[in-house]
Amino acid sequence: TDERVRALDEIGFPWGGMKTFEERLDELRKYKRLHGHMNVRWADDISLAAFCSKLRFARKTKKTTRLNLTDAKIAALDSIGFDWF
Repeated sequence: TDERVRALDEIGFPWGGMKTFEERLDELRKYKRLHGHMNVRWADDISLAAFCSKLRFARKTKKTTRLNLTDAKIAALDSIGFDWF
């Protein structure tokens, strides 16, 4: 219903679906500028912290996930100083 849509809009429901890798990379850069590191705390940004956790898991286990953690993505994360462990 329209009422439900408005209620979800009010709490910032992400209607657009998943963010792109590039958008997440930008968020990590902004986080680093603000906090001085990329060890994203869950209390600061639960969505970005979950993304970081999934990245670390994907690299550690070398499992194929929806993230599709390619060498190019790893290099991009390394270039901005991502904290892998």
